[in-house]
Amino acid sequence: MAFGMNLTEVVSMSLRLRLPTIFIVATVVFASEAAAQWEGQWEKVVTAAKKEGEISIYLNAPAQVRPALTKAFEEKFGIKSYVVTGTGPELSAKIVSEYNAGLHEADVSFQGCSTLITLIGTHGFLTPIEPLLILPEVRDRKAWFGGRLNYDKAGLAFRFINHSLPPVVYNTDLVKGGAPQSYLDLQKPELKKKVLLHDPSILGAGAIGLSYLATIWGFAKAKDYLSQLLKTQESAITRNYQQQVEWVGQGKYAVGLWPNPGQVARYLKAGTPIAMTHLKEGFVASPAFGCLGVPSKPAHPNATAVFVNWFLSREGQALAVKSYELPSARLDVPPAGVPKEFVIAPEQKVFVESEEFNGQQEKWIPEWKAVVESAQR
Repeated sequence: MAFGMNLTEVVSMSLRLRLPTIFIVATVVFASEAAAQWEGQWEKVVTAAKKEGEISIYLNAPAQVRPALTKAFEEKFGIKSYVVTGTGPELSAKIVSEYNAGLHEADVSFQGCSTLITLIGTHGFLTPIEPLLILPEVRDRKAWFGGRLNYDKAGLAFRFINHSLPPVVYNTDLVKGGAPQSYLDLQKPELKKKVLLHDPSILGAGAIGLSYLATIWGFAKAKDYLSQLLKTQESAITRNYQQQVEWVGQGKYAVGLWPNPGQVARYLKAGTPIAMTHLKEGFVASPAFGCLGVPSKPAHPNATAVFVNWFLSREGQALAVKSYELPSARLDVPPAGVPKEFVIAPEQKVFVESEEFNGQQEKWIPEWKAVVESAQR
């Protein structure tokens, strides 16, 4: 016994000396148990998924995404992918129609976040994503933009793309003396009949762009701006993203307002004489069509869980960056090969598209539609 100390004091000192070691051992044991738990769960799900043998993907994405996605997933897990392609509204209508008929064909659906939430989620036909997440690297909130695992409050749409949304693409052979600097530049006389905008009366880039202006300018000014573009400037309007960028590249129009970023990237890569630019009014950080949703009764639940975890992992998101040619919302996946205009720099202040913003956007769309229809009479 130490000099001047009774037995109780000696035992207490001994415990204090051992506590750090006990804590470290306990932590290691707990971590090992946690690892064994998710690894065991993952192994069971993968085994069950391979028995299911297939997955049904409803896909709204650039053409090159489909072969890249299906090949990589099948090579890694031996699970065959059956893909249905279409626009977001088309795929949403298909899922809703199937569910109303008691059919459950789709396992996962790739669309825009607002399209998923508005056209499928409001019917109760989407399931929360987070309970499907098994891999720790996918569940780690710090790995994702904004420190969030999901896009909407209900957790039904997972935002895996996050990029700045350049509102203008222009033909570099036709637009001389520098790119447009402001939305107001598109009202200049020299651009009369030379602007092609994406229709803001439907969900998409046009609605997002005009709703952003309504947010920063006020509704009345944004509505008047649209009216002036269509009536005074005699700007043309399209719902076809590829056509919009293609016609600007061909010189049929000098400027495309609110283009699809994936189409812009595609034509830039092909050497088309176009460039894109941000405007001084600022820009929106958007997932574009980069949201993943899972119908409430997937046909192949285990294959669905495997696919979701794999696609949202670093490996899956590296594939997404390469095929979508847009930056991932995963902060640990570099935007290799992505045009710099799409990448949000840490110092940039951007307006982040949110569930609340999209809710307001839906209320404004009928107003934009009335302006468009009036200009077309």
